Amino acid sequence: MREYERKLWISFRAGSRESLNIIFERYASLLFSYGRNLTRDQELIADCIQDVFFELWTRRESLTEEIQSIKYYLFRCVRARIIRQLSASMRVNGAVVVDENHVSETEPDIEHRIICEEDRFDLNHQLTNSIKTLSTAQQEAIYLRFYEGMKCEEIANVMNTNVKAVYNLLARSLSSLRKVFKRQPVAAG
Repeated sequence: MREYERKLWISFRAGSRESLNIIFERYASLLFSYGRNLTRDQELIADCIQDVFFELWTRRESLTEEIQSIKYYLFRCVRARIIRQLSASMRVNGAVVVDENHVSETEPDIEHRIICEEDRFDLNHQLTNSIKTLSTAQQEAIYLRFYEGMKCEEIANVMNTNVKAVYNLLARSLSSLRKVFKRQPVAAG
């Protein structure tokens, strides 16, 4: 963990509301974007993020001092909370809540910054449509790896699986995307 993040985490654990605010401001929108890859229910996502921050604040003194990164830790907490809420909703309502083919309808902020040239828009559109053909787990792995820049070890922890499974998931995802792009010629800008 970078020194700044380590000090921020220590300060947060010691009870600094300013540190809590910095962490929230830095990661809340990223957590919300990530949550949209898990469910369309924006209210549920916002509630889960607030619940995670509330729980972290109330349990701050008992939290471990040694975490790999604040971002990674928060992603894991929010993912677990959303899945727990969706599972509980499924048990109560008896209905399937998770949409297996859902991909966030808004592109991640990083993509907007990277793809600013008009000739790259078509390629971006084709990639987004191609990602929609992947399974939910593949979409999540792709999002965490390429949009959030997480390492495979971090993805394995977030997704509660092993590293080999993440490598296999990413390899299958990329292979599927390659096949889709071979079938669909890339439009010239």
